Amino acid sequence: MSDTLTHVVRQFIIEHPSAAARAVAEWEPQRIGATMGRLDRESARKLLDHLDPLRAVPVLLGMSDEDRATLIRGMAPSDIGRMLRQAGAEDAAALLESLPKTLRARVALVMSQPKSSVGALMATEVARARGAETVETVTARVRRARPVGWAPIYLVDGANRPTGALSALDLMRATPDALIGDLPATDISAIPAAAAVHMAAEDEDWLEHEVRPAVDRRGRLVGCIGYGDLRRALVAGAGASVSSSGERSALDTMVLLETGLTGTMTALLAGRSAESGREDRP
Repeated sequence: MSDTLTHVVRQFIIEHPSAAARAVAEWEPQRIGATMGRLDRESARKLLDHLDPLRAVPVLLGMSDEDRATLIRGMAPSDIGRMLRQAGAEDAAALLESLPKTLRARVALVMSQPKSSVGALMATEVARARGAETVETVTARVRRARPVGWAPIYLVDGANRPTGALSALDLMRATPDALIGDLPATDISAIPAAAAVHMAAEDEDWLEHEVRPAVDRRGRLVGCIGYGDLRRALVAGAGASVSSSGERSALDTMVLLETGLTGTMTALLAGRSAESGREDRP
């Protein structure tokens, strides 16, 4: 496309995404994908968000690996999981398999939760820290992990259970060799990832905490969620009942396998004992 035409198309997509999605609805998925590959990420993502989910996944599969990776990079695992749930089983399984290993594990973790639960909406990119670690070690980890901007850094014990929260500002102000356990931490109120959205939204602890850590049945940190996410989900009708079908698709099997790997990875990387934390110290 010429620069002028690209600008016009981009503005149209940004301002009228639903109309843009209808305009390309009859195109072949490969053609839509090729067009999106020539757009900037913002407008391409906007168009993707308004495509029929049954079409969106084939479009992604029809794109080049590089274009698909660029488009998906930065998408929340919960958004990808929601798109996969609404797509055809074969296409959904193929797209899940094509994701980078870390992102695939995060998406599988979200998809393993009931559709109407906190876990299906939570952000999985959380930063963890242990009291015996230094500020320098945790800062380096946060930079590599790039957690969601509004989430705090959660203090965890040897079993990966959240015990408090640390602000990024306090981490930046501290000296590199200071111990995390010596920094001021705030109280937290964890919420079960399996909790139903409509029940979780009524929890009185939201009066004191805008963002809360999500934990699994053993109390281990698996993500975090904000009150605004729950409200938006309720408005959008995210509390739809889970399908009662007992058949397990190939996608379900992949999700179960990836979730098991995620649990193991979490235990190894984030649930180490304080002794292991001291070994990480430079």
